[in-house]
Amino acid sequence: REQERRSLAVAAGDAHSVTVALEEPAVLEYAVSTAARTLPFTVSSASAVLARHVASPSGAAGRLELAAGEVCVTLDNSASWLRASHATLSLRCVAVGSAGAAAERAAAAERQLRAGRQARLQARANAEGGGAAR
Repeated sequence: REQERRSLAVAAGDAHSVTVALEEPAVLEYAVSTAARTLPFTVSSASAVLARHVASPSGAAGRLELAAGEVCVTLDNSASWLRASHATLSLRCVAVGSAGAAAERAAAAERQLRAGRQARLQARANAEGGGAAR
């Protein structure tokens, strides 16, 4: 799953969870915005709550690097006994080993090689310049 966007209605006094199965390590980017009021939400794994936020009409977002496994985003409207909450949930998963991540690592390695070459050339020029002055 790469990107998902859902409009959700969370009943008064209830919670709504969306589970994402990660087959490999990935970065999960998430955002929640509400139509009117605030709405608490959590991002959790099987063993721990990884993030807590309160969504509002202006939104709340985050980004987590996760190991393979399941992660759950829970919108919690349990504090509101009279009104349902309407929210938009956006999820985007990018595999850590994806082509985009690999391209960034390759570009960083190329920059490091260029910097090393430049330093060697500068050291050689300094040595030759220093030797000619004697």
